[in-house]
Amino acid sequence: MKLTGYYTTAGEKIAAGLLAGATLSVTRITAGAGSTALSAATLAQEQQNLGPCEPEVSGTTAVMRCTLSSDQASAPYFLRELGVYALDSTGKETLYLIFRLDEEVSINPAFRLVLRFNLEQTLSDGAGVEVTAPLTGLATQEELKTKADLQDGFVPYGQLPHLTGSKNLFVNAATGSDDNPGTESAPLKTIQAAVDALPKDLGTGGGSISVAVGIYDEDVVIRGFYGGRDNDAINIVGATTMDDTRKVRSFAIVNTGCVVNLRGMCITGAQSGVAVSVFGAKASLMDLHLKSGGEENATGVAVGVWSPAQVSVQRCTVEGYSSSGFLVDRASVVDINATEVKNCGYGIKVGGGASGTTGIVILSGMTYEGNTTDTVAVRNGQIFGGA
Repeated sequence: MKLTGYYTTAGEKIAAGLLAGATLSVTRITAGAGSTALSAATLAQEQQNLGPCEPEVSGTTAVMRCTLSSDQASAPYFLRELGVYALDSTGKETLYLIFRLDEEVSINPAFRLVLRFNLEQTLSDGAGVEVTAPLTGLATQEELKTKADLQDGFVPYGQLPHLTGSKNLFVNAATGSDDNPGTESAPLKTIQAAVDALPKDLGTGGGSISVAVGIYDEDVVIRGFYGGRDNDAINIVGATTMDDTRKVRSFAIVNTGCVVNLRGMCITGAQSGVAVSVFGAKASLMDLHLKSGGEENATGVAVGVWSPAQVSVQRCTVEGYSSSGFLVDRASVVDINATEVKNCGYGIKVGGGASGTTGIVILSGMTYEGNTTDTVAVRNGQIFGGA
């Protein structure tokens, strides 16, 4: 894990005061799940305070040592940045520094996890730095020592975020908020926030995301999950039949070692020219209506373009994609059943270009209408079955 620090707009003014001999008064250090603009006065999606702060000063460098304990969080989140607050020249607290992580970390209060950070600041013209840190009401160092029981320098698996049962989340574009816990009475606003609320390690459990009627103008990315129940690890469900009242712009399922099920939604846009992409992953697509928004060279479902994947498709309609309704490549295997493909360039295209990559598609109960070419296999691609 790597941290990169940035001055905020207000922080640059505080730093200028330090060069003139002022004292840096740190008031608190917080953890956030968002991406904060440098012009902001507070950290985006602030989750919890860190503590205690133990400033160490050597010449022009100040190091603020602080600790994050997961059981002090009020709800699960993904740690993406830290914010250092300090007093400005008027004595008002403001966001001074933002430290961004190069990879997100899952924080769950149900599991014991302690992270130790050394936040470093160096002034460039040789001025000394004096730091005060009156952090109160936070965990003491003695309390933090009991939060994780390291074994050979590692946190035991049982103390790391993972599921042991079902986790059910609810999403409502009209009434939800991504600051909500995701319950039925207090739903999240976006599907992406619900996906991000699940730990990457699904353990022996599974995550279910219920999508309410509404328009979800988002490109949902599902990446890096593993474990979970067989064929039932992540379920994102709008309705149990094909439904156009739940509109989502696009989905990307990438490098995921468990099955992701999408059901009962209408996919209306494209992410990098693809409505639903599955790379290095396993997915089940049921009762989906993929309807092109008119993008040029667009594809409805792309499977394995970058790395092999496995997909099952049932009772879907794919229409209006100028390039392909389905594109299958990179030794991927796709089973398509009881599905309608219409008004596309290629209805189903299997196999890649000059590289000679290939794929396998198994068809049954298909309906084609208005495609330039219903099915084509190139570069050793294989199609089995038919209408």
